[in-house]
Amino acid sequence: MATLFHRRFNLIWPAVSQIRQALLHVLGGLSVDENDIDNAGLVMTEYLTNLLRHCSGEDEAITLVISEEQGDINVMLIDPTPYFKLMCSEKEGWQVHSGDLVEGGMGLALIRHSFPGYQYVNLDGKNQFSFSVSKNTNKKKVVLLDDDLTLLPLLSAYLSERYSISVFSEPDEALHYLKHSQNDLLITDFNFPNTTAIEVIEQIRAFKTCTEMAIILMSSDHQPETIHQANQSYIDDYLLKPLLKTQLHLVCDRVLKRKQQQAMKQAQTSHNEACKHQMINSQLTMWPFGSVVSGNGGDFLLLKTDKKHSILILADVMGHGLAAKKESYALKGFIQGFLGAVSTDIAKMMNALSHAIYEEKLLQASLVTLIVLQINERCISWISAGHPLPLEVDKHHKGHIWGDSQPLLGLSSDHCYQITQQHLPNGHHLLLYTDGWFENASKEQTAEKQVFEIVQRIGPSDYGHNFANALWKNSFPNLHQEIDDSSLVVLN
Repeated sequence: MATLFHRRFNLIWPAVSQIRQALLHVLGGLSVDENDIDNAGLVMTEYLTNLLRHCSGEDEAITLVISEEQGDINVMLIDPTPYFKLMCSEKEGWQVHSGDLVEGGMGLALIRHSFPGYQYVNLDGKNQFSFSVSKNTNKKKVVLLDDDLTLLPLLSAYLSERYSISVFSEPDEALHYLKHSQNDLLITDFNFPNTTAIEVIEQIRAFKTCTEMAIILMSSDHQPETIHQANQSYIDDYLLKPLLKTQLHLVCDRVLKRKQQQAMKQAQTSHNEACKHQMINSQLTMWPFGSVVSGNGGDFLLLKTDKKHSILILADVMGHGLAAKKESYALKGFIQGFLGAVSTDIAKMMNALSHAIYEEKLLQASLVTLIVLQINERCISWISAGHPLPLEVDKHHKGHIWGDSQPLLGLSSDHCYQITQQHLPNGHHLLLYTDGWFENASKEQTAEKQVFEIVQRIGPSDYGHNFANALWKNSFPNLHQEIDDSSLVVLN
């Protein structure tokens, strides 16, 4: 048995998201079927939720191990919590009137339904919960883009034995296809009649379907300047024409193998320390979830606290993956520098930031939605620039959206951002989020309606301090649909 992934986590609520991300990256990199990835995410979420509800204390160490044996992938979670005998019982037909007291019976039924062959044993005082998934035997998906109609059939013939090939001669057609389908590799020519591969790649980087896709650029241009320009677009390799079949095979195999290793490494090393809740002041606690914790994509969260007040900023830079993350660095640097050296007046900060973006000193190739809050006890002054508005939930799980949004930053040199003030009553929750939180949900419902549908699924035992964790857990999409710019921040 070959161990592919081995990592320890602290048994706290943020570990649920971390382990889901690890499963997504590792199983996705191993070409596991999407249905199996979804079921693995669902079952592991249910199992971890039960551990968190019933463990004796926080911060116990749990271990996720993913291994391969005879073509099957084995997923195992090792935990030190009390042994649960019902997990290995044969009582499939449990009934309410049977006299047996069972908590989480639906979760156990879900595990048994999704992976009937699961194992649950206790060795050396540790529980080992495991199940197996199969690798997808389908070929990797490769997209070829070149306006040379004599070369395309040749390249397709070179690769069709090993890969599933889609061929395009027009960039617009390729972009439409890439936007709506998952692929493993794009091989594209450098020059086209009305554009270049650099411009095509910039558009591709904004597609959530292409965040893990490798890119190989090919050209007959041997000039160092051209190669340097191509490398600045974060491509995975550069090939000089004419191409040999053996050379093309070697490069494709190497690039795809490297992408798989990068997915493993990202799952293994990203954010070993989970982000816990944080006290903003004596009245409010902040609970962050999603991309602002994992550090993937363009979402980011900043919190600056001094003796007078706290400033909280949630932003969503357009795009996905490394490209969005790169744009967010400069934006964070500007904000931190302004608040630290110029002023903590949030209106002045927003106006200065908007002017910098308008003058193209920041975000030349992207856009950002941003909300900033200045918090003094339960009094909140805030500004939203094109960002989803704060949503307040009361003790009875009814609520409303705050105020109005103002224009996106950088659209106008004349707009002056105005502060709105609100008071958050004791016992109420304030939700801040990026639009990715609902990207895979119904497009016909408002965010407010979707939130309250999620709230209705939260049990009475979670109405208090555990509301934030329960809200996040109940909003998970199917694991293969999970995206890198979905964030939620709860204040209560």
